[in-house]
Parts: sequence; C-alpha cells; structure tokens
Amino acid sequence: YKVYFSPPEQPAIIDSDKESLVISNKQSDPVFLPGVNYTFFVTAVNGFGEGQRSETIYYVYGGEVALIKSFKLEGVSENFAKFSWEPANSNVNSYTIILETNKPNSMYTFRNISETDQKSIEFKKLSSGSRYKTPLPKVESLKATFIPNGDVQLSWKPVKLQKASYGIYYGKTLQEIVERSKAQIRTSLTKALVKELEACENYLFDVGLITENDSLGPLTEQPAQLLTKMDSLAPPKNVRVTSEKGIRVKISFDAPCSVMDKAIGYNKKFLKMFIKYFR
Repeated sequence: YKVYFSPPEQPAIIDSDKESLVISNKQSDPVFLPGVNYTFFVTAVNGFGEGQRSETIYYVYGGEVALIKSFKLEGVSENFAKFSWEPANSNVNSYTIILETNKPNSMYTFRNISETDQKSIEFKKLSSGSRYKTPLPKVESLKATFIPNGDVQLSWKPVKLQKASYGIYYGKTLQEIVERSKAQIRTSLTKALVKELEACENYLFDVGLITENDSLGPLTEQPAQLLTKMDSLAPPKNVRVTSEKGIRVKISFDAPCSVMDKAIGYNKKFLKMFIKYFR
C-alpha cells in the first residue's frame, strides 16, 4: 500500500505492507503541525501496478505545545529553594526548569538547566547573597505568517513596560530555543522579519522581553510554528565529499526538500571546478 498525505502541496508518500500505519510525530522532528488540516488517501500496489485512490479523509491535527500554569515558589532559605507547578494540558512528558542568578556586583548571569518528570523541584546548595529576578510579563498573541518572498513575518501585542525591547528566538526544536543565551533578533517594535531560513524545515518562533539592563523575560506560553516553503534556489543539504581509491572525488548531497513540487538541477560546471580543486 501507499499512503499519501498533504500538505505539502506535493503529497508525501509512505509505503506500508500492512493494512494500518502509525506515523510518529516526534517533538524533535515533527511531521504534523497543530491546527493544520491534513488530507489522506491510500492506494494498493501489486505486480500489475498501482490501483485507484481510496476515499479521501480530512483530519485536523490536534497536537499542542505543553503549557504550565500555577508556577509557585513553595519555600526558600539561605541556600535552598523549592518550586512547584501544574500542567495546563495533559500532553506533558517532562519539564525543563531554568534557574538564573546574578552575583552582586557581577556582570555575569549563571544559568542552571534541570529536567524532571515530577511537578516540583528543589534547588539546594544555592549561593548565599545571590539576587533572584522578579518575573517580567509575557508577550501575548504571537503570530507567524509568510510574506510573498518566503520570509517569515512575526507580530505580537505590545507590553506596557518602559525602556524595554523584544528578543526574538527561533530554531527547529524547543530545546534549541531554550539553550540560546542571546536573542537572534532584538527590536523595540511589535513585529520582526525573519530571513534566510532553510527550506522545508519546521521552525518554532518565540518572543520575550529584554529590559534596559538586559534582564530577560519569559517566552510566550506557546511558540508559533511554521513549515517553511520549498525554494527552488535553496542550496542542497548534507553535502558530502569522499575520495574513491585516491583517484577521484565523489560529491553527494540531498535535495533541499524531501518532496519537490518542481524539477530542479545543479550547476555541473561548479561541480567540475570543485573536483579539480580537490585533486
């Protein structure tokens, strides 16, 4: 059997030798995006060829990013702090807790990242005299849309805080965003344009406040998600160069998108020059 689904515009195809199929939607490499209406149909294949397509099924994927509510400081002493929280939805596997402290008269921020599957965590052996930050308000109503040339336009509601700017963070996974120590874009406006994204990749976008003394506020409750469009001029991915028996060089690469909606070619003259260089 062949299982077809779209988007993308050119349906993706998965082969199956059974009468059912499970498609995993990993957070690190998602296939389906929340709120997107997907189309599915199936065909049968045998030695004579491929049969007619089945009835079409439409399905809106209901997955959502896990959210937190009721985040509390349960107890604190000179060298100890305990935090607790409640999940806002049921699709939670684990929690990532980021603890940031500033030493008095120090320009450095120290970050501790911990993970747990419980709904509370204790931090022990904290440095006496550390300064704990007062939480800044969250940015709300973050939206991500494509503009005609394929770049991504972000917009959000303004936050009433004097002399504050907004930091924009983006990446292919939530972990990639969390681990960034600096915003990729900083602006005082309530919109930003993100350029030069890779084609056919799922990106997460998030925004948080930055104060005039560079204190960082929390990110939005739910990052915006977009699957970037195919670009016929996008460079190939996973370029590999290997030597074969010391007499020639093999250059291999992958197309920028797993499913291409139009035929593309590559500059052979460039490849010949590349091979000549390696010789």
